[in-house]
Amino acid sequence: MSKRMCALLVAAAILLIAACPVVASEKMITRCNVIMRKSASTTGAAITTLKGGTEVTVLGKSGSWTRVQYSSYKGYVYTKYLMTAGAEGYYTLREGDENAYVLEMQRRLVALNFLTVATGEFDSATTAAVKSFQKANGLKADGVAGAATQKKLYSDGVIGGSGSTASTPTSSPSSGTAGTTTAYTLLKEGMESYEVKNLQQRLIDLGYLTGSATGYYGTATKGAVKDFQKKNGLKNDGLAGSVTQALLYSSAALSANGNTSSGGTTPSPTPAASPSGTYTTLKKGVTSSAVKTLQEQLILLGYLKTNATGYYGSATYTAVKAFQQANGLKADGIAGNETQTKLFSSSTPVNPTSYTTLKLGARSTEVKSLQQRLIALGYMTGSATGYYGDVTFAAVKAFQKTNGLSADGVAGKATQQKLYGSTAIAASGKADNNGGSSNNGGSSTISAGKMTGPATSQVKLLHWQNVVKPKISNGDILLVYDPATSYCWNLRAYSRGRHLDAEPLTADDTKYMNAAFGGVTTWNPKCVYVQLTDGTWVFATMHNTPHLSGGISNNSFDGHLCVHFLRDMAEAQANDPNYGVQNQKAIREGWKKLTGETVN
Repeated sequence: MSKRMCALLVAAAILLIAACPVVASEKMITRCNVIMRKSASTTGAAITTLKGGTEVTVLGKSGSWTRVQYSSYKGYVYTKYLMTAGAEGYYTLREGDENAYVLEMQRRLVALNFLTVATGEFDSATTAAVKSFQKANGLKADGVAGAATQKKLYSDGVIGGSGSTASTPTSSPSSGTAGTTTAYTLLKEGMESYEVKNLQQRLIDLGYLTGSATGYYGTATKGAVKDFQKKNGLKNDGLAGSVTQALLYSSAALSANGNTSSGGTTPSPTPAASPSGTYTTLKKGVTSSAVKTLQEQLILLGYLKTNATGYYGSATYTAVKAFQQANGLKADGIAGNETQTKLFSSSTPVNPTSYTTLKLGARSTEVKSLQQRLIALGYMTGSATGYYGDVTFAAVKAFQKTNGLSADGVAGKATQQKLYGSTAIAASGKADNNGGSSNNGGSSTISAGKMTGPATSQVKLLHWQNVVKPKISNGDILLVYDPATSYCWNLRAYSRGRHLDAEPLTADDTKYMNAAFGGVTTWNPKCVYVQLTDGTWVFATMHNTPHLSGGISNNSFDGHLCVHFLRDMAEAQANDPNYGVQNQKAIREGWKKLTGETVN
């Protein structure tokens, strides 16, 4: 072939490639807990385990395997364990699946009297329940929950297991009364969820459990449940089913000392984030409790004016798109992980087009957002209540004075624009260059060196998966304080798995961090206080040995390091029996030394 012919063929190929449209990265969801491997084979080395319902980005195909990316991990997953949403936004669910979509479907089947418990696992009992539902409602009874089945399941006028017509589903269980079997999820040892955390908090309130509610159902929680069941005349098997939970949350529950509970309690509503800190992608056509939570937050921030129905329709799509545009995100109307992380951040401002004047005596969601931002900037302490009282009034005046505004204590448009803007001056006197809509949560960077650390009472021991991880986004700047040397330095969050991977922000940060470690690099855990972007100080451990990859080239630190927060010991022993457990022991020892409190 002549050189001229070769050149023509190459040119034609280039033109053909250029003419092809650019295809956006495909997203898929894991059907159940699945291993990501280094190669497309069952003998390939395991990289990590992805929980059911985790969203991954498709990088390519290799036979019956799909190459995917999750966070900083890249590897292969068996294709049959992945699923995509159909045209109407529903994921087809079948026996063997185990994820949040299955759990939501089971809750509806329980409410309709087709199923007795919701576990999140699509087992043979669930298949039978789906078949019964399909048969009762004139659908093909194959036991597979496709779009048609789910659309009918979540609709008005659906036929229940008793043959009666059911109403539109609700997204959260009621507190119940003694003997009532509402749609509570069966909770048991080894599970980790917000529902377990609710259960633990109620057991603590009734005196059956000590310590803090971690969200992990370990041996201590099982023992507490058994004690509660025995005291209240229930089968004491340590399983928290509908009957146990209905009584537990009711006013008829007996406390550990034998007294009747002073009052019932309603479990907290479903949070938008899973315990792993990963949000399920929500899009037009989806119906779920996660959508309802999303809508409630959009209403709170002033982007949505309709009721929270749980259905992702055109109004929700438009509201999400407006939120994305206002916060510098890709405005596609799809609520993915990045959008929801920003949406549920405590420092995210209200819709800048919907500012209303707030003053003493007001009570609203706008006041709550105002308070959250004042707390983030250091003008207020405590929690955001939504009530504009004397404390809020004084905080607004202090903010106005520091930022050159008329200090009248009234939060008008000018005050709120400054408060949520990138030039807001924090109570420390530093400019908040990241702004109210930054992924850094509005916290300002403090120069590395020596500082006066927080009081012991300000430092909290918070659970990694349930509390800390959902509050951190990759790229967040976190302040670290070493109580042993009074040195402080800044870390940038790199990635989040079973612990936080991070890296020093600057060469100065590396310098003072290493000084705190005695001028040497070591893997030995050091107890430190980490300030999250919402201002909360959290007890943690870390090392200063650089390893693997990093994202900052001029920080004199070749790689990243690991920061560990509180995890359940049983979970750490199962997943990180060596270094993970070493850090968990160091956290517990350090916390006991600091506060005198023993943590199991």
